[in-house]
Amino acid sequence: MSLVSVIIAVYNCEKYICQSLDSALHQTHSDLEILVGDDSSDDNTWKILLTYKDNRIKLYRNETNRGVVNTRNFLLDKARGEFIIIQDGDDWSELNRIETLLDIFSKDKSLGACGTAYQRVDNKGSAKVVSRPNSFYLILDDCNDIPFVPATLMFRYSVYAQLGGYNEYFSGLIAEDLYWVVRLLEKHKVYYLNSALYYYRFNPSSITNSVGRKEKLIALDLIRELLNQRKSSGTDWIELNDTRAISQFALNKFSDAVWLSEKYRELAAVQRDGKKRWIALKIILKAIMYNPLAFQNYVTLKYVLF
Repeated sequence: MSLVSVIIAVYNCEKYICQSLDSALHQTHSDLEILVGDDSSDDNTWKILLTYKDNRIKLYRNETNRGVVNTRNFLLDKARGEFIIIQDGDDWSELNRIETLLDIFSKDKSLGACGTAYQRVDNKGSAKVVSRPNSFYLILDDCNDIPFVPATLMFRYSVYAQLGGYNEYFSGLIAEDLYWVVRLLEKHKVYYLNSALYYYRFNPSSITNSVGRKEKLIALDLIRELLNQRKSSGTDWIELNDTRAISQFALNKFSDAVWLSEKYRELAAVQRDGKKRWIALKIILKAIMYNPLAFQNYVTLKYVLF
């Protein structure tokens, strides 16, 4: 039986951590080590974690808030399983998730990683399946249209040993796991399983959806640029530590009022999806300020207001 390392980074997840952790503990595949890193939560998350006595659980706590990138990388460095899966502290898994994925790996010894369809859970607890018509092997070009959220992945420890953890440039931004998937697809066979084994909770206050640093607006565009660089030259600005080029790329984007307006419009819609209406209103007004002629801005404004 293969040992599987379950990586769970948590921050202020007192409402959801039991559901997340219980779904890991009660997997039909029981040979697990569950590595939980609390990123200095200021709610009851840590107290709840301490109530669990299962010897498969290994708890760690940051003295100060270090962010999801550093917390996950710390846990990955502690992993000793032949396989690794990531699970967020407010998400949960079907109880046969690990067993099902291990079966995929047993049928393809050359497979490096496998991601799956998932259920997107809104703030009212309603779930909607996000899937594709078929299962298939991915190619590098699929980074522009990833069929899974990276948290659904299972990958071999040997893949992590080669690629390392998440790049710290993306700490505090978004898409740290998407850049990792770009590097994954360069070197390893990756399979998409059209089976919704993971429940992804849409949280408008999460790092993915929050307003925060302006640099978050360029993260996905930057990754697309980095992908094109790697396809043409085998490396990119992040790998070369070319901070000047990245800064110029950001400057060019931020000077484009049409692009900036559309980014704020998208962000306003996300906040409205999460019932953050007043935050959404402030953001959509900013989008209109940058591009008052864009009809879609007013469509989103109507959505925010009504």
